[in-house]
Amino acid sequence: MSTEVERTGKAKHDVDQKNDAEEESQAKDNLNLPLERKQTKSNQSSKARRILYPWGILGIALLLLIGAGYTYRSAIWTAVVGSSSEEPQPTVRSQVFALGLLEPDGEVRSVAAPDSSAGTRLKALKVTEGEQVEEGMILATLDNEDRLKAALQVAMNNLHQAEAKLEQAQIMVRTTLAQLEASLASAKADLQTTQTLLQRRTKLLARNAISQEEYDEAQLEYDTKNLSISEIQAQLERYQPTDQGEAVDILVAKQDVAVARASVVEAQSRLDNAYIRAPLSGEVLDIFVRPGEPMGQDILLELGATQVMKARLEVYESDIQRVNMHQEVILTSPALTQPLHGRVEWISSLVKRQSVVQADPAANTDARVLEVLVLLKEESTDQARKFVGLQVRGEFLP
Repeated sequence: MSTEVERTGKAKHDVDQKNDAEEESQAKDNLNLPLERKQTKSNQSSKARRILYPWGILGIALLLLIGAGYTYRSAIWTAVVGSSSEEPQPTVRSQVFALGLLEPDGEVRSVAAPDSSAGTRLKALKVTEGEQVEEGMILATLDNEDRLKAALQVAMNNLHQAEAKLEQAQIMVRTTLAQLEASLASAKADLQTTQTLLQRRTKLLARNAISQEEYDEAQLEYDTKNLSISEIQAQLERYQPTDQGEAVDILVAKQDVAVARASVVEAQSRLDNAYIRAPLSGEVLDIFVRPGEPMGQDILLELGATQVMKARLEVYESDIQRVNMHQEVILTSPALTQPLHGRVEWISSLVKRQSVVQADPAANTDARVLEVLVLLKEESTDQARKFVGLQVRGEFLP
């Protein structure tokens, strides 16, 4: 029984294996069929490309030839018509250059003796070239110093005398005023007594109790007392305060003091003219007069505030539109070891003739320029203060 079952199972297993083999064979046939079709289509496409390739190259060449002809015709047409329709190309503007001179802040100051020093000579010189001075410092003295000192002393003595007289006048007015007021009070009291006596004698005369002579004596005494009071009152008016608040004698004495004080001021002013002082703080650049030489209207020395240095450049009127405030400027010169740097501080609005020119004889000396002031930076000031008046070439950076 078991043997028969085993045979039946084996037969069934063989049938299943056969069916599986047939299905696998059919699947392979299905896979090979599209591959063959693809190979057939690929062969057909390659054959078509071999046929169309020469014609494609010929078409591309034809298109390139047509494009080149169109470009050539456009170029010919542009040359014939002109370039009026083209937009103008922006031009590159060149930098601005200008010549100028180095100068201290406030320019170089010329110091001379005052007009009142005509006929004097230089007595002493207190400074040397290159020395730094402060404003108000005495630079030199003239030979009229001693004479003007004596005149000042006389004026001061007169002032002291006038002030002493004023003080005396004030004391006298106070004393006299008190005395006159006392005298007036006493005179009024005497007048009252005399008036009483005159009234009694008038009654006695009416009764013939006294003689006419006795009456006349009383009347004369009354009139005398009355006149004395009038004189005292007149004197009081002289020492009484006026509309100006003080007595006449005091006002006169004060006027004398004012005149004497004005004389002192005038004498001091004349003495001050014997000293030549620095009008500003700066450096003594040059000295032109030595001790013992006459002054007159000659310049004694030149002074400059070299603590701040500037450059005064002359820019051509055609270039001034390219110069702006605070624009960077580079200054060069063969005398400088390195360029100076600064910024535009001021631009003049006055056109004038060029004054700083090159050494070239062929250079234009009649150009119209505007002045531009360049403030040097602090790091360039130390070098520039050694070359006051040096001609430099300025380059305005765009």
